[in-house]
Amino acid sequence: YLSWRLRFDIAATVCYLTTKTRNPTAGDLSKLNHLLAYLKQTADMPLVMHSSGDINQIDIYIDSSFAITQDGSSITGMVLQLGGSTIKACSSKQKSISASPFESELTATYLQIHQAFDITNLLRELGFRPHPFILHQDNQAVIHVIQSPGATNEKFRTRWVKSKVAKLRQLYQLQTFTVIYTTTGS
Repeated sequence: YLSWRLRFDIAATVCYLTTKTRNPTAGDLSKLNHLLAYLKQTADMPLVMHSSGDINQIDIYIDSSFAITQDGSSITGMVLQLGGSTIKACSSKQKSISASPFESELTATYLQIHQAFDITNLLRELGFRPHPFILHQDNQAVIHVIQSPGATNEKFRTRWVKSKVAKLRQLYQLQTFTVIYTTTGS
């Protein structure tokens, strides 16, 4: 709960440790103790939120690490910003096994993009006029399939992948968001 709501800085570590609850090793216990010591040292660190930009601008950064868990699952990371200030961040294990980095990134994007739509809808209900949000993506193949109109002879590994591509394309063509290439290190 803490990593999802208040302490975005520990999200990746907590995500990793939650995959180790069944058969933890001495190394896992060491990582947990390190995390607890970090939390103790930073307990008085305030959560500061400031807007350095347009309050109507929503940016979502979505990335995945392909097949890095013991069972071959990928990890999804997401940072959501409003007006330049981070309002949500999370890291989670993907429930399905991806066959490629492209599929892992596509899954991450498909499963996390709703976060930006939720904030867009909330802003509208509060009387704001949010811009189409910006999806920051580091996988150029995902960007290409989202932005391309699609060919009738396109082949995807599964119908599930095909349906994700179709939904993301539809939302993109409705101009609900734009996609820009952002390197992983940015």
